[in-house]
Formats: sequence, C-alpha cells, structure tokens
Amino acid sequence: MKKVKEINPDAQIAYIGLYNPFGDVKELEKPGNAVVAAWNDAALAILNNEDKMTLVPTFDLFENHLGEYLSSDHFHPNGQGYEQIAVRIAQEFQADTPAEGSGN
Repeated sequence: MKKVKEINPDAQIAYIGLYNPFGDVKELEKPGNAVVAAWNDAALAILNNEDKMTLVPTFDLFENHLGEYLSSDHFHPNGQGYEQIAVRIAQEFQADTPAEGSGN
C-alpha cells in the first residue's frame, strides 16, 4: 500500500477484508473467525492511519452464504461471491462521494 501511495499519492486504495471460508466446518468455525477478525482488525488499524485508504468488509457477506458464494475449491469466491464483493466496493466508494448537486 505504501508503494502505491509513493507512485500515486492521490490513489484511493481499497483493501478487501477477509472472510472465513471454513465457517461451515464446525471445528474450524470459531478459530477461523477469530483469526480472520484479528487480521481484519489489524488491517483496519493500519488503514485508519492513512488518507485515502479504506477497508471493504466481506466477512458478513460470506458468513451465512458460503454455499452460495464460494467456488468448488471451498476457498475462493465464485462469480456470485465476486459480484457481492464488487457491490460492497461500490457501496463503500459511493458512501465517500458527496451526492451530486449537494454542493459538497
């Protein structure tokens, strides 16, 4: 992220938060959730100290939809999962942009 800022200080950087792809595996749900939450919290702490950087959360998108949003490798998103991430990214950037005609 620092390298991108060196190259383009005006770049808006979106860091895509992690989700637990093993949340539906009973023995991996709680430890996986804890590790992912710690990772996302650490990333957020770093991003909060930088201008033009934001964390786009995905944990909640996948939490109850693993069967719908994961590919057959049970790890990476499928097309629908990537679509949900793209929608979330768009929402995050729309929230940062003043409404058209608002005078801001």
